[in-house]
Amino acid sequence: MMAIIADWFKGYGPHDAMYILVLLFTVCFFLYGHLKSRINIWEMVTTTKDGKVRTDPRKLMEFSAFLVMTYGFSYLIITNHLSDWYALTYVAAFVAARTARDFAQLKDKALSMKQDTETK
Repeated sequence: MMAIIADWFKGYGPHDAMYILVLLFTVCFFLYGHLKSRINIWEMVTTTKDGKVRTDPRKLMEFSAFLVMTYGFSYLIITNHLSDWYALTYVAAFVAARTARDFAQLKDKALSMKQDTETK
């Protein structure tokens, strides 16, 4: 049994173990904050509209992109393969996502204001 486990981990180095430990620490940090009511994890992907909590597709996409890009970013740092282009893409992706979300929210707000004035 130990030989099978040793073969499965063959080829992994200390950087892989460090990566897993940092990932576990991050997950534990978020869960601890959520359980102590310091962080509400669900607010990262939901919105409340008309008194109902619903999944917000914009927030979900932004949060999912953040998780995937951060996973890749941290792995490239640990394995010493981070390029300038990936770092630039990492920052630009979130600036673009935030700008698009703000623009969409302003557009939704303007649309609801227009509907409110038409009903009066």
